[in-house]
Amino acid sequence: MADASYPKLPTRWITVDIGESTGWALLEEERLVDSGTTELWEFLHSVGDAATMNAAEHSGGTADLERRFWGWDTIVVEDWTLDPEKCKALAWDTQDTVRGLGVLQYIAERAEREFVLQPRTIKGGAKSAGAEDLFVRPLHENRHRNDAVMHAVYFAGVRGKGLVAAE
Repeated sequence: MADASYPKLPTRWITVDIGESTGWALLEEERLVDSGTTELWEFLHSVGDAATMNAAEHSGGTADLERRFWGWDTIVVEDWTLDPEKCKALAWDTQDTVRGLGVLQYIAERAEREFVLQPRTIKGGAKSAGAEDLFVRPLHENRHRNDAVMHAVYFAGVRGKGLVAAE
């Protein structure tokens, strides 16, 4: 029996490690359905299109990522903060990550979906909660994807839930 003192997990939700190579995980309640790494702007277009598609468009010939994301109700995103040690290195940077974060927040608000920011500091807690059991290997090539999985594990853990990989 589920503990009623914790909020339920969303029905269909996405967690995101945002950046030029954006890691994402797609979940249905406590099941990790899929994960991947996609170029930032392709990811943003896919999430946005999925949030605005109707059922007829979903069953039609839309792009693969849009079809996978269709029906999401919550998006959990790693928040972006500027590390003071890196300020000088980011001089004249176009800050696409920050722009993308704003786009995701706008998409969620416009589509009346839940938008949640998580700090990047959740990774230790996520690993303690078993996130590494869900990692895709090799680790380095899948680091952004696995970071998104850590955000999912942490989000679920705060709600008193664990995650399982889809069969």
